[in-house]
Amino acid sequence: AQPSVSFNYCYKAALLDDLSAFNKVSCCYHMAFGVSRDDKVAFEWLTKAESIGKENVPTEVLFNLGHCYYSGSAVACDFPKAVHYFT
Repeated sequence: AQPSVSFNYCYKAALLDDLSAFNKVSCCYHMAFGVSRDDKVAFEWLTKAESIGKENVPTEVLFNLGHCYYSGSAVACDFPKAVHYFT
């Protein structure tokens, strides 16, 4: 499938509060898959998933939030926060 078509399906699923789709949209922004690369927007999608999901946040969202804090992608490096999300 074309990247933009795949992105649109993930985006529509995210609009329906599918938390895994939030992660996929974030990955699309991070890897410029169907959209322009924007790490800040990618991070925002992850934080939205966390706030909506509360205790039901998918593991991949938590891992990717940890990676953002570990690598300093869209946020300042914060190793304690990274460890929090990784564990």
